[in-house]
Amino acid sequence: MIKKRGIILIICFAVLLSFFSVVIVDHGNQDTEEIEEVLKDFNPFLFDINIEQVSSRYAIASYNWGYPHDTKFGLVELKKNLFGWEIVKATSDRMAFDDWPLEASIMAVYNELSESVVLRGRVVVSDIEEIQIQTKDGTRYDGSDIKITDNYMWYFITKEDVDLTDATITVLSEGGEIKDELYVDDEWDIHY
Repeated sequence: MIKKRGIILIICFAVLLSFFSVVIVDHGNQDTEEIEEVLKDFNPFLFDINIEQVSSRYAIASYNWGYPHDTKFGLVELKKNLFGWEIVKATSDRMAFDDWPLEASIMAVYNELSESVVLRGRVVVSDIEEIQIQTKDGTRYDGSDIKITDNYMWYFITKEDVDLTDATITVLSEGGEIKDELYVDDEWDIHY
């Protein structure tokens, strides 16, 4: 009788261990493929998908879509549950060139998600080296905090407790000179 219980306990422990390893282990590339599939089911006309996996169970994806010039810029917040990745919140903004000043070096929009705030946009001028963000309390974000992708998109993902009202977005050229400065106002509108 004791041997049977011991064997049953060992089998139950092995099943639980394998279950938790499947559920908890970070699957890296497999997660990226699963997220892309969820996004394609959500909207089959997506281009330039960028996935930022914030943790093993939370990701933010940005993409372009729309005809004729991919003028819509979408953002999707995803969470992983036992059955895979699911969309928590999605938003889309128009980012056509005629919506911004001709001299603008980047386009920028502000989005609040359930767990993050995201400043994102499109790089318009090709010689942009870096984008810096300084909050009204003097905190500066730059370098690896603000990602510029190969397809001329940029994004900055914060935690909820970062206040971006009255923040300054500075755009630097390859030579380090200031190309542009943008401001986020109290209503989260961006001014050039």
